[in-house]
Amino acid sequence: MEDINELQTESFEFYKKRFAAQYCPFSSSSLFIHLVEEIGEVGRQVFNKETKMRGSVDRDNFEEELGQVLIELLILIKMEGFDAGVIARKKLEELKEKYGN
Repeated sequence: MEDINELQTESFEFYKKRFAAQYCPFSSSSLFIHLVEEIGEVGRQVFNKETKMRGSVDRDNFEEELGQVLIELLILIKMEGFDAGVIARKKLEELKEKYGN
């Protein structure tokens, strides 16, 4: 299992270089716009799975889109100065306290 903080740092450094190579601003707002687009792709996969309106779900593409969202969310968290592991643990503990378990 990957360490979430190592993955967060590695992803951050990779994207910083990627954005620079494409002459794009490496900012929270530009990353957020792309993240929303990727979340839309995940939503399309979920919708297709639930409704079967567009045929079967492409599981490889679904996995790819989920990975993209996860990585970009980790980067946004780091850009804003948060630790992904800490905020995830904190939120999970709050939910457990609120709803039991």
